[in-house]
Amino acid sequence: MLPMLIESYSVMKWTVLTSENQPFLTSDAPVCRRYPATPHLGAGLMNPDLEVHFPISHNCGLLLIHDRAKLTRLDELERKGQKRVGLSRSPTC
Repeated sequence: MLPMLIESYSVMKWTVLTSENQPFLTSDAPVCRRYPATPHLGAGLMNPDLEVHFPISHNCGLLLIHDRAKLTRLDELERKGQKRVGLSRSPTC
């Protein structure tokens, strides 16, 4: 299960959000998942419209979304037998 989770998170786009004026809300369960366009696909990582919002501090948060361009490149590399090459480098980071 762990290799599958690692691969799922490695093909997501990680964006750090900062706010100088408004603090990010936190709680005992601070991670929020949002499924705006495809609620019929469920609440898992495989939902292509999944957004994961994770507060890091009162003025900094992490947003994870599926990186469709990266997924397309990985699919092309996999067809060529080079998927491992695609996972070892991340041009979107």
